[in-house]
Amino acid sequence: MSKGWKYGLIKVAEEDGDDVCELVELYPLGTNNEYDSFCKAHIGSVQCLKNALKDIERDGSNYELWNSG
Repeated sequence: MSKGWKYGLIKVAEEDGDDVCELVELYPLGTNNEYDSFCKAHIGSVQCLKNALKDIERDGSNYELWNSG
C-alpha cells in the first residue's frame, strides 16, 4: 500500500567538494504525480528510519532542485 509520500535526500550545499544533503519527506502535490514538494523529515521510530533507508537506497540522492537553482 502506498503512503502517498516518501523519504528522500536532497542536496542543499557543497562543503569542501562534498555534497551536503538533508533528509526530507517528498509529496506529490501537483497534478502530474511527481514529487514536487517537500518538508523536513520526521523520524519518530526505528521503523520510520528503516523506511527512510529503503526509500533512499531505491531512489538515491536528489540533485534536481540544486541543479535547477
